[in-house]
Amino acid sequence: MASCDKRGPLRRSGLSQTDRALAERDPGYFQLDERDTGDLILFARRFAAHLRYYDATNAAAGDWTAFFDSDISATLASLVKAPVDSFRAALADVQGFLEREPTRPQHQLRDHFSLLFHLPLALYRDMAARQSALEREHPLYPVLQELALRDIGPPLAALARYHQGGTAAGLLSAAPLDPVDYTTSTNPGPGPQLSDQVARIVFTGEPFQSMALAPRAITSFAPTGWADYYTAQPPDGSPYADAVTVYDQIYDALNYNLLVSAMERVFQTLIRIQREAQVYLTSSLQNFAAHTPHYGLWLAFLSMFDKARAELNDFTGRHLDFYYEEILRLSRRGPVADHVHLLVELAKGRDAHLLPGGTLVRAGKDDFGREVSYATDEDLVVNRASVAELRAVRVDETLTGGIARTYVRASPVAASADGLGEKLPEDAQHFAPFGPSGGSFARLGFAISDRQLFMREG
Repeated sequence: MASCDKRGPLRRSGLSQTDRALAERDPGYFQLDERDTGDLILFARRFAAHLRYYDATNAAAGDWTAFFDSDISATLASLVKAPVDSFRAALADVQGFLEREPTRPQHQLRDHFSLLFHLPLALYRDMAARQSALEREHPLYPVLQELALRDIGPPLAALARYHQGGTAAGLLSAAPLDPVDYTTSTNPGPGPQLSDQVARIVFTGEPFQSMALAPRAITSFAPTGWADYYTAQPPDGSPYADAVTVYDQIYDALNYNLLVSAMERVFQTLIRIQREAQVYLTSSLQNFAAHTPHYGLWLAFLSMFDKARAELNDFTGRHLDFYYEEILRLSRRGPVADHVHLLVELAKGRDAHLLPGGTLVRAGKDDFGREVSYATDEDLVVNRASVAELRAVRVDETLTGGIARTYVRASPVAASADGLGEKLPEDAQHFAPFGPSGGSFARLGFAISDRQLFMREG
């Protein structure tokens, strides 16, 4: 068989219980409180800016932000909750906007093409600022330095080359992004709407070529800063060289694999940073003894709140149980043992073998690491008998000349295209289990009317 991605003609009708299973009926589909501990840590940081702090002399001295920024858990949570998904969605929206309309005004094309370059770099700038608070002694620090050197520096160098090439081609500007050129929640501009989170990080008034990246984060690949690293890259205009119009140049660039892959590599590395930070965040909440007493008390409260949140999020499941059991008065089914279909093949040199009922068959381990075995239901004699032929009979009812006739058609070779042995097509190697439809496929059959029974050819 050339490929196995073709579905056969037998499909479910949608009338079974399995076909009617909806994800929305799963109690875990919707949660009343979808925040986790990392979200609450960051919420406290934001809320702290609204709380006035009083010193020992009872004089106002700023807010409580420094308190909620000081702990390692806050730094790790800020990395874990970086809006990578929002930026990738914005990138996809901008790409679609640029490719959709060839007649779009050129200044809109240039503005959004410039935004495309800013998205990965602006997000990395934000995450680099967050990770700058890490102490050198923290085990995550060398991991981030290695990721920056190996997986961040090279794609950013490629973006710098293509940005310089695009600037020379007149497609990109050296000026900072102007928020009035884009659609946000406060500005009805052209193009897809950027979320407030994305807009806050992107529109900082810094141009692409001199964006302020935290020195401690980029020291492994750009020890003298991003501006110097950008300038050191040779311009590359290859993504724009084969087109004339602004739209065609941008379209070619969006379909230039090296440019797109450079952006994707940046996002993939930022996702890797999130995963690494999540491991250390979990450890800091469970096995870290260096929290200050007052911040440790705050984390203990969050740990207790986890139980209350889990109870709250179980409300939908309990409501569903109440509806089915108390309102509809449906009784629960009894437990059903797990079962599998077993295929048995004889070893070489054996013509038959008895497999007694109750024979245990090992099936690996379950999710808890425990060995799983299945027992056969009944005795099975395994031999070398095989299917020699597949034949089919099809009954068709037609109305001819006002007379109802039933044609019984035979397919001597069911596993074929025409029921007679013709080879199945390469792009759809499945056959109708009851023979092909239509009279032209059946050589012999019977035509039965209310008056007579006769043999029929064709």
